[in-house]
Formats: sequence, structure tokens, C-alpha cells
Amino acid sequence: MPVSLERLIAEVVGTDADIGEEKRRQLPFSEVEVLAFSFRNLARITSLKGLESLTKLQLDNNKITRIENIGHLTNLTWLDLSFNRITAIEGLEALTRLRDLSLFHNKISTIGGLDGMADLNVLSIGQNNISKLSAIGYLRRFPRLQLVNLAGNPVAKDPSYRSFVLSHLPHLVYLDYQRVPPGDVAAAKEAHQDELLEIQEREDTAAHEAGAAAERAAHAALMEEANLTGVESLVDDVTASDPEWPKLAAIPGLTEPWGDIRDKWRLASEEFKLVILEAHGRKRAESAEFRAALEAALAERDGEARRQITEYEKARKAVARTVADGAPDAEERVLGAKVRLMALQEALLELDLDSVDAAAQLCQEYDRNNTELAEANKLQFNSFFTQAG
Repeated sequence: MPVSLERLIAEVVGTDADIGEEKRRQLPFSEVEVLAFSFRNLARITSLKGLESLTKLQLDNNKITRIENIGHLTNLTWLDLSFNRITAIEGLEALTRLRDLSLFHNKISTIGGLDGMADLNVLSIGQNNISKLSAIGYLRRFPRLQLVNLAGNPVAKDPSYRSFVLSHLPHLVYLDYQRVPPGDVAAAKEAHQDELLEIQEREDTAAHEAGAAAERAAHAALMEEANLTGVESLVDDVTASDPEWPKLAAIPGLTEPWGDIRDKWRLASEEFKLVILEAHGRKRAESAEFRAALEAALAERDGEARRQITEYEKARKAVARTVADGAPDAEERVLGAKVRLMALQEALLELDLDSVDAAAQLCQEYDRNNTELAEANKLQFNSFFTQAG
């Protein structure tokens, strides 16, 4: 009968109260980096909360049917789920640091769900139900992938299997645990040349579109951050929102003057946008300078506090040693340590107050500069929209 991972973790910690507490002290779960539960008859992945420091997780040779409850283990670089009953690759989206993944001997029929793993270097997915060569093409997106094992899948029986994989995944060093001779890759590319050209064109187009979309998104974010959303399209939005405009535009010559108005408005909008973006850039620079100055001021005082605490601790330990050795002036030394502690408390309080004063001065200066920029922007916005009206 399958058992739970929670029960196994309890076994690692211990069931006896005294022994369990001792093991907890010796092995804090928050610091565990490697965990192995092979051959444990597990049916599900559960109870891994608090193990966020894991870099290696071994759950092979169990009865797991679904990949779940490991999305929080974002430090994982090595994951073994081989010899289970998994039917789909899922639940791995957040594991962006994963470099080595084994899904060997499961029931997976297609390859996917690995998009965020830019550093994926080793993938073992042999002895599954993958039957189509096209499924392997998905792995082209992983330029660091150097070892792939697909042996034992129905697709591996296809006469074109080896040449297809080597041509479509040219960075491979090992295929099915055998080193790939460079000559085999060149021959495979030649055999699939026409298909590869089409794929490359599609990938280039997709990359270009993705880049353009990213630029548009970044521009839109900048416009929103600078309170300029809608300014660039304002003149076109005016006509688009007028239900009568299509009728007016259909009358010959009636809307010709609008073209000149539109051009002048766009020029004014562009000039206004540049002024506001320049002011926004100054505001961001001011914010960055303020944060840097505040962090430096607090770090300086924090460093001084640490130095004074360290000196006191050294002196306290020295007094403790002399008292333990039975020094004749032990009582006087203890009294001196108490006086020094009181002085330390006053010094730390003074540093604390000094930090508050420094932060307040920096905030006042930042607020003053920010207010000046805001007032200048307000005048620009009023002038622009008065003109628009």
C-alpha cells in the first residue's frame, strides 16, 4: 500500500520525542539541500514545505502519477522522478534553475512544460510513450542542453530518429548516453536541410515578433510610469470615439483641414512627451541617488554600532575569564563591565537617533527636489491640455 511523504519525513525526524528533538537540532529542514526518497512506495508528492533550500531531490522508483507540490523548491538544480507512473510534464514552471532532470521510465507521451529552464543541461526521458518526432523539436529552445536520453520510446524506432534529433538539436554532446561525433551532426543537418531552413525562418520571425512585443511593453510601461498613457494616441482617439466621424469622413473635402490639425497636434504631443520623459528620467535618477545615500548613511552607522558591540563583547569575555580564574580584583572588573555596558547602550541609542536625523534630512531634501519636479510637470500638463481644449 502506498505511503505518504509526510510519514517518511516524520521517520527521518524520529517518532520518539527525545530522539526526534535531537535530530531536529542536528538537521534544520530549512537548511537541507539534498533529499532522497527512492523505493519508498510513494503515491504522491506532498509535505515538502519548509525545504526551500533543496538543490537536489530524488523521488525515483515510487508510484507517483503526477508532478505536484514542488513549485516552491525554486533552488532545485537536480530532480530525479524516474521509474514512476507520471503521465504528463507539469508543475515545473517555477523551477528555473533546474539543470538535470530525469523522467526516465514513466508514461509521458509528449515533451513540454519546461519553458522556464534556460539552464537545462541534462534530460533523461527514455522509456516513455513518446511516439512523434515533432515532439522532440520542442527541445530546440534549450541551447545549453548537451545530454538527452530518449531510448526506449516508440519514436526511437523511427528510421529517421537519430538524424532528426542530431539535426534539430545540434548542441548535443550525448544522445542516448552515447557521445555524438561532430561528423554525424553535419550529415544530419544536410539530410534535413530544407526542413531546418523553414524552422529557422519561423524561429527568426517569432524572435523578431517577441522582441517587438517586448519593446512595446517596455514603452507602454514607461508611458504609464510617466503618466503619459494615451497621449500618443490622443488625436486618433478623438475621432475614433466620435460615432459621427465615419459619416463626416465620407463627405469629400470636409475633413481635409483635420489632417493639418492632426499633424500639428502630433508634433505638439511629441514635444510634450519628450519634456515629460526628461523630467521623469531626472525623477528616477533622484530616487536612485536618494536610496543610495540613505543606504550609505545607515550602513555607516550600523557599522559603527557593530564595531562598538564587538569591542564590548571582547572586553566582557576577558572579564569573564579573569573572574573564572579567581582574580583578586574580579568584583571591580565586573563593575567596570557593567559601566561599559551602560555606556554602550547610550552610544547605540545616540547612533540610533543620529540615523533617524540623517534619514529625515535626506527625506526632506528628496521631497523638496521631488516637489519641484512635480510642480514643473504640473505646469507642462496644464499647458498641454489647455492647448488641447
